[in-house]
Amino acid sequence: MSKAVLKLKGCYSGTPKQPDTYPSADVNATLAKGRWTEAGVTRRNMPASNACDGGTQDYARTKQWVLTGIVQTAYECLDSGRLGAWNGIKVSGWSVKGRGASWKIVVDSRQSRHPPVVQISWG
Repeated sequence: MSKAVLKLKGCYSGTPKQPDTYPSADVNATLAKGRWTEAGVTRRNMPASNACDGGTQDYARTKQWVLTGIVQTAYECLDSGRLGAWNGIKVSGWSVKGRGASWKIVVDSRQSRHPPVVQISWG
């Protein structure tokens, strides 16, 4: 696999509208350690992250996220046994406290007319 990209349709909400207005306004993605269901997951019961991740990236973007590192690492961790099963990707974010900074990314769901799509290139 040479590249993996998650294509999104979304927008920013909150203050400031653009999260990159302040330094350290990031969204990070890691591999989910345990099973979860879309209807049942909440902020309180979401699975922990697995130590297998693709490094730190700034995912605070609404159009696409490059997931090449995390997908390659997932394959390696599955092969080595460090990851027992593919349980998806856990996304978490933060913004600078104070200064009125509070934002979120709102993306279309898989049931929408513009669901997220992962494009994988092999080469």
